[in-house]
Amino acid sequence: MFIIKNLYDNTAHFIDMEDFDFFNQSLVEAFNIANVLILGKFEKRTIKESTPAIVCSTVDGFDKSESNSVDRIVALGSKSKRRFLIVDADFDAGEEELSTLIRQKFIDLSYELDTKLILYPTASYPKKPRFRAVLFTEDYLHADEYAKAIKWLYDAVGMTVNDDTDLRMTTNRNLPVFSNVEQIPAVFVKEEGKLLNSDLWQDVKVHKNISSAPYSVNTKLHSKKIDNDVINYLTNYLSHHDLSSYEEFQTV
Repeated sequence: MFIIKNLYDNTAHFIDMEDFDFFNQSLVEAFNIANVLILGKFEKRTIKESTPAIVCSTVDGFDKSESNSVDRIVALGSKSKRRFLIVDADFDAGEEELSTLIRQKFIDLSYELDTKLILYPTASYPKKPRFRAVLFTEDYLHADEYAKAIKWLYDAVGMTVNDDTDLRMTTNRNLPVFSNVEQIPAVFVKEEGKLLNSDLWQDVKVHKNISSAPYSVNTKLHSKKIDNDVINYLTNYLSHHDLSSYEEFQTV
């Protein structure tokens, strides 16, 4: 798995774990530091900008025996592959009922297909009832196949694709981080089940420009300053620990 330590990191760091194990362990680490963030009362925006994000499962040609990182642009380019599907279920205040309905549809789908599932709330929760859903695939997916799989998943749970970036692998998703007590019970994990087979979305059609849109670094990120207190809590491990396993990740 490849992650960036925060929104402004231009290096994708390799974590030698299987996809489901990685996401599951990220929840454990989020629980471990929850008290620090809750008591620290950091601003939501600061936490979001300082939280590690998932990039991809692997990169064509990457040799973990020779390196433990690649350039972020490479990790989000044509060689990038994911073995997971991640959906941002973005709901606003007042849409709690719809959020609950869609959340349950993800759970029902996981049992219907006998597949693994992880749900976790975003930093906006519970003020905005937003969550991320993560499912896992048998095959590594390049951008075009990933777009088809995500479109299939949206259709399967009755969601509408309002933003083409939802279908793109160039869209980073923050890993779980809990800064209020309401977020904790909103986590759902189904550990048992099969990986999703590509036959499920083989007939799905998407516009080519959706999956093939290039990734570029926004230059304004290079000069962005981040709150040092949150960096110390969330990402200081990067300068002190070996990232060969997730146990060294998010430790405070």
